[in-house]
Amino acid sequence: MLENLENEATDEFEQLLSVGGKYFETADLLYLKGRWRERYLMFLKLHRLLIAVAAASPVLLLLGTALAFLKVHYPAFVLIALAPVAFCVFLVGSFLLKREFRSKGHLEHIGLLLAQEMNERVQARRIKR
Repeated sequence: MLENLENEATDEFEQLLSVGGKYFETADLLYLKGRWRERYLMFLKLHRLLIAVAAASPVLLLLGTALAFLKVHYPAFVLIALAPVAFCVFLVGSFLLKREFRSKGHLEHIGLLLAQEMNERVQARRIKR
């Protein structure tokens, strides 16, 4: 069910990009703004996590090498073996992140379109008063 909601929101984002925000009700724009914020924050969290995993790979390798020089072989082997695993997790995670969210710039563009349309509506309402 959650996946269906995400797909519907993504389709609405694609509609927003293709036709613009003027064809959406204000309530729909507010809903999309909330969904956009959730997706943007999720992207940022997952991106930070992937960067941490990528940074862990050389650290694991260095620690494993240091332990090997100190003749602590079993922990050294485990750490050296985990380094490529961490890098593979980073690669797969990056691919999945790109597939799900496209990019940070894409999300920021959607947020900008939403903000612009909402600001235009506020300005139009002020002029009518």
